[in-house]
Amino acid sequence: MNQSPQTRRRPVLHSKLFQLLYFVPKTEGVDKANVLFSWRPQGNYLAYSNGSGSVRISDRYGEIFDEFSAPGKDKFLEWHKDGDFLATVGGQAPHVTLYTMSTKESNEVDLGLASKESPTFCVWSESSPVLVVATSRGNVFFLNVLTSRKTPVMGKHQRAISTGAFNSEGLLALGSEDATISISNAQGDTVNSFGCNAEPESIYYIPIYDEYEKDLKEYFVAAVLNKKTLMIASALASDPPVNLQFQEKYGNIRKCCWFEKCKVLIAFETGNIVCLSVNRQPEQSQELFSVKDYDHYLSDMTICLEARMAISLGDNCIKVRHLDRLSELTSLVTVDEDSMGLEKVKPNNNGNLLAVSGKSGTMMIFLTKIPSIGAAYKDKIVWLSSINEVTVTFDGDIPPIGIEVRVEPSQLAVSENHIAVVTNNRAWFYEISIKHITVVNEYEYLSTVNKIKMNAEFVMVILDGRAQLHKILARNSGEDTEGESITFPFQTGKMEYSTVIDADITEKFFIFCTESNHICYFSLTDWAPILEFKHTCPVRRVIAEFTGIRICFFDDRYECFIFCPASYQSLKIPDEGSNYVNCLWENFTIDKDTFVVSDGQELTVFIASKTNEGWRNAWKICEQSNNEKLWNFLAEEAMKQLMFPLAIRIYKHINKVSMAWTVEELLDKEDHLLVKGMVAMLIGKYDEAEEAFLESDNGELALEMRRDILHWDKAVNLAKKIKPSELPKISKEYANQLEFLGKYDEALKHYEEALMQESDDPELADSVMEHNEFCQAGTARMAIRVGDINRGVEIAKNLPNRSIKKDCGLLLEQIKQYNEAGHLYEIGSFFDRAAAAYIKAKNWGKIKQLGEKVRSPKILAQYGKVLEAEKKYEEALKAYLNASKYDGAVRIMVDHLNMIEDAVKIVRESKSNEGAKIVAKYFSKMGESATAIEFLVISQCYQEAFQLAETDNLMDTFANTVEAEGATIQYEPLSKYYSSKQKDNAMAGKFYYLNGDFKPAMESLLTAKDDDRAMPLAIQCAVDSNDPILVKQLTDYLLGESDGVPKDPNYIFRLYVEMHMYSEAAKTAMILSQEEQKRGNYKVARDLLFQMYRQLVIHNLHIPSAMLDSLILLHSYLIVKPLIKRNEQKNAARMLIRVADQISSFSTHMVDILTSTVIVCTKAGLNASAFKYAVQLLRPELRKSISEKYRKKIESIWM
Repeated sequence: MNQSPQTRRRPVLHSKLFQLLYFVPKTEGVDKANVLFSWRPQGNYLAYSNGSGSVRISDRYGEIFDEFSAPGKDKFLEWHKDGDFLATVGGQAPHVTLYTMSTKESNEVDLGLASKESPTFCVWSESSPVLVVATSRGNVFFLNVLTSRKTPVMGKHQRAISTGAFNSEGLLALGSEDATISISNAQGDTVNSFGCNAEPESIYYIPIYDEYEKDLKEYFVAAVLNKKTLMIASALASDPPVNLQFQEKYGNIRKCCWFEKCKVLIAFETGNIVCLSVNRQPEQSQELFSVKDYDHYLSDMTICLEARMAISLGDNCIKVRHLDRLSELTSLVTVDEDSMGLEKVKPNNNGNLLAVSGKSGTMMIFLTKIPSIGAAYKDKIVWLSSINEVTVTFDGDIPPIGIEVRVEPSQLAVSENHIAVVTNNRAWFYEISIKHITVVNEYEYLSTVNKIKMNAEFVMVILDGRAQLHKILARNSGEDTEGESITFPFQTGKMEYSTVIDADITEKFFIFCTESNHICYFSLTDWAPILEFKHTCPVRRVIAEFTGIRICFFDDRYECFIFCPASYQSLKIPDEGSNYVNCLWENFTIDKDTFVVSDGQELTVFIASKTNEGWRNAWKICEQSNNEKLWNFLAEEAMKQLMFPLAIRIYKHINKVSMAWTVEELLDKEDHLLVKGMVAMLIGKYDEAEEAFLESDNGELALEMRRDILHWDKAVNLAKKIKPSELPKISKEYANQLEFLGKYDEALKHYEEALMQESDDPELADSVMEHNEFCQAGTARMAIRVGDINRGVEIAKNLPNRSIKKDCGLLLEQIKQYNEAGHLYEIGSFFDRAAAAYIKAKNWGKIKQLGEKVRSPKILAQYGKVLEAEKKYEEALKAYLNASKYDGAVRIMVDHLNMIEDAVKIVRESKSNEGAKIVAKYFSKMGESATAIEFLVISQCYQEAFQLAETDNLMDTFANTVEAEGATIQYEPLSKYYSSKQKDNAMAGKFYYLNGDFKPAMESLLTAKDDDRAMPLAIQCAVDSNDPILVKQLTDYLLGESDGVPKDPNYIFRLYVEMHMYSEAAKTAMILSQEEQKRGNYKVARDLLFQMYRQLVIHNLHIPSAMLDSLILLHSYLIVKPLIKRNEQKNAARMLIRVADQISSFSTHMVDILTSTVIVCTKAGLNASAFKYAVQLLRPELRKSISEKYRKKIESIWM
C-alpha cells in the first residue's frame, strides 16, 4: 500500500474549527509544479497531481486509494458531478485521460488533434456524462464517457477557447481569445453569439427569475473582461451586454463566485472582496458588501453553499466568512507551510474538508469541523467529542469518561463492558469500568471497516462485500476458528455464495443480508447458520431486535418489512408519503413489541401484534395508538371485506360522519358490481371502480367519478362513449389541465373542441357564453404558446375580459414580444404593465402617450432615466417625483436646474441617502461646511462628515445633526472625541448617555461642574440607567456629601420628581419655595408648590399641611390684583388680610403689602382691619418706608 503523506508542523490557528489533517510536500526534483486537485462530489476522496506525472486519489486521512499515470496532464483535473468519472487534460498532450472510480481503471482517449493544436479548456456537462474539450484552434470535442462517442465541432471560434460553462439545461457557453462568446446546445449547434470588449475569462451562467412569474427564469452569462470589468449578457436574447466597472482602487479581478439570488462575490488581487446583487437590468446591480481582507495579495476564493462559507486565500492566511452574514469573519488561519505563499483553495461538498495548495507545489488538507460519530448500548452512549477524543456517557449520576485515541475514529461501537474505536481497517477494543478504561485488544482487518457492532462477547464488522464475526478478545490470526472467528458469506447447501450488503448482531444471533436477496441467521451458540430467507429483491439494510429474534429490513424498492423467523413471514410496513430509512426497536420488556421507523423527518411508532385475533384486536390497537391513519386503514380493510357496519362504526368513532353516511348508503345496494365499484372508489382504486361501474351498466357513475377526481383524459374517452353532450365541458377542463402541465398543442386542440353552439334558450345563453369565453381565452393563450402570435393577440383583443389581456401580455413578454404585450396591456387598462413592456421595447413614444396613467414608481423611475439621458430635465424631474425616486430628482435639481432650495427640502423630508450625498457635495464645493456636514450625516457618510467637522472645527454642528437624525452608531465615537480631544465633559457625557454607557456618562457630567448643560443630563442619565449606585452618586454630589459643596436645590428637586420620590420632592419643594419667597418671587414659589401638590394628589400621597398652608397663602396674595381689577374689593381685602396675618413670610415686600391691605380694607369698608394694619404699619421701623403718596392717608386712619 502507498504511504500516506507526512504531517508537518501545525499552522497558527485563530479558529477552533480548523485542524491540519495532512500535508503533501512538493515533488522532489521539481522546482515549481502546477498543483491540480479536485474533491470527488458527495465524498471525501481528493484527486491531485503535483508534477510527478501521475494522479493520486487519497481519502480524508491521506491514505492513497488509487494512483494512475497521467504524464503531461497539467491543465485540467475535474470530477464529473456524479463522482463516477475523473478527467485530466494537459496543455501539450493530444489525448484525455478518463478514470473510472468504480473499476479503478484509467483510459486514454485520443482527440485526433492536428499538429500544433493542443487542448486549452475542458468542462463537464451538468445534465449528462459528457466532457467538452476545447482547443487552441477554436475547435470543440464532445466526449460521451458512457457511450465512448466523440463528436467534433470544428471552427466554433477563430482563435483559442479559454473559458466556458454549462447550465442545467445543457446550454454551453464558450469564450475565446477572439473576444467572442458562443452559446451552443447539447449537440454543439450555435444558438447565439456576441462580441466582448476583450478576451472573456471565468464564464458563468446566472439564472434570473421573472419578477411576475417566479417559476420563469432567463439565463444570463457573466464573464470577466481584461481583469477589470464584469460583463453580463442574456444567453439567448439579442440585448447588448452590460459592462460593470469597479473602483480603480480595487485593482484586478482574481475570482468571481456566484451563489443564490443572483449574488456574486468578487475577489480582487489587492485583497478587496465585494458582493454584488444582479437583476434583469444588470446596469442596476447593487453593491451589498465590501471589505479589504488582505493587505498584500489575494490569490483565490471559493464558496461552499452547503456549509454557507466564503473561503479566501491571501497573505499566508485562510479566511472564512458566512455567506448570510458576510461582515462576520468566522475563521482565520495563518499558514506558513509554503515559503512562496498560498495559491488555490477548494472545499469538499459539505465544507468539512479544505484543500489548499501552495505556490511551490505543496498541498495541505484541513478539517473544518468534527464529524458526528456515536453509538449506544442500553444505558451507555459513546460519541466523538474531539478529533482525537471519545467520551462514554452513562445513565444516572455516573460521570462521563473521556478516552484519548491515537487517530480520528471513523466508526464507534459499544457493548456491556467494551467499546470499539475503528479507523480504516484497524480497531481498538477498550474495557469499560466506572473508574477507568483500558485497551484490551487491537484487531486489523483485511479492508476498511464500513460498519461495526458488538454484543457482550462478540463483535461483527462489515468489510467490502464481506462480514467478519469474532470474539472481542480474539487473537488477530486471520483464520476462521470454531466458536471464535468466522468470515461471511460462505457456501451452504441451500444458499449461493454472494456479497454481504449489511449485517447486525443480537445477544444470540448474527444476521446478514446478501446481493442474492437472502437474509441469513447465524447462531452464536451453535456456531452454525440456522435459517435462510429469500426476499423478492436485494435487501439493503437489516436492523435486529437486540433482545429478540425479529428484524426490520429495507430493500432495493425503498420498502420496509418486519421479518419474524418463527413464522418465516415478512410483513410490509405501510408508509404514507415518504419512504422509511431507519428503525429503532424498543428494549423495555413490557413494550418490547414496539418499534419506531423514520423517514428522516418524522418518527412513526408501530406495535407488532403476535396473535391474529382479527378485527377486535385491530380495534384495540387503533384505540391505544389513537392514530387517525390506522383508523382509516382499518375502515378501508373492513370495506374491502364488505363489513359495512364495522366501517360505519369506525368512521363515526373518528368523527368522519360524511364517510359514515356514504357507507350507510351501500347497505341497501343489491348490485354486487355496483357495490364493488363504490368501495373501490372510496378507497382510491379508481381503475377498478371504473371497470366495475361499466360492468354494472352504470357508466355515468364512472364518468362522474372521473370528473370529480379530475381525471379529464379518461373522462373525455368515457364521455364520447356514454354521454357526448357533456364532452364540451369535459374538454374545457381537460384543456385547462393540459395547459397547466405544459402540453400546449394538445390543450389548444381541446380548447377548440370545447366550443359550444350558441343556445336560443335564454336560461342557457349566459352559461354558454361564459363557457365559450373561457375556451376562447384558452385558445388565445395556447396560440401564443405554440407560436401563432397574431391569432392569439387578435382573439385576446376581441374578448371583453380584461384578465385575458393580462395573461396574454405576460406570455408575449416571455417570448420578447414587448410591443404586442404592451398593446394588450393598454387595451386591458393595465397601464403600469404596458409601460414596463414599452420600456423593454424602447418604445418611448408610447410611454409618453400613457402619461398620467402610469402609477408604478419603478416604471416612472425608468422613464425618468430615459428622459434624463435625453436631457429633458424638467420632464425627468416630474417623473422622478411621481416615482418617489428622490435621489434622481435631487440630482437633476442640483446638477441641471439649479433648484438648490427645493433639493434641500426634498432631502430633509425624504431622508434620501443618495440625494443627501449630492446636496452635501454641492455645499462642500460652495464652502458651506456646516450645511455639508448636515447632509453628509443624513446620507450616512459619517466618516466624511466627521473628518470635515474636525477639519473646520464644526464638531458641535456634526454632533447636533447626529443627535437630530438619531444616528446611534456615531454616539460612541463622539463621546470618545469630546472626552479625549476637546475635553468637553458635558458633551462627552451627553453622548455616553445617549449610547447607553451610563457609568462613564455620569463621571463625565459630574466633572463638568461649571457647565449648565451637565446637571439636567446627569439627572436624566441617573433616571434612565435605573442604577441605584448612579442615583446615589448623583444625590451625594447634589447634596454636597462628595465635595462638601451643596448644589442648587432645584437639581435635587428635579431628580426626586423624575425618580418619582415624591415625599422627598415635597420636602425639597418647600425649601425651594421658601427661598423664592424670600427673594420676592412669589409666583415662582406658588407654581413650584402647586406642581408638587398635583403630583401628590395624582399618586394619592399625603399632602403636608405646611405645604398646603404655604400654597394657600401665596395664591391668596397672587389673586389680589385680579380681584381688584374686577372691583371685588371685599374679596381682595380678605385675601390681603390673610397675607398680612402672615406678613413675616413676605419680608421683602412687607411695607407694600401692609399699605395695600390698609388701602383696600378702607375701600371695602373694613375699617377695623384697616386701623389694625395702619397701626402696625406706623411702627417706627416701618414708618419711614411708607410711600409719601399714602403716608397722610394712613396717618389719618390712625388718628
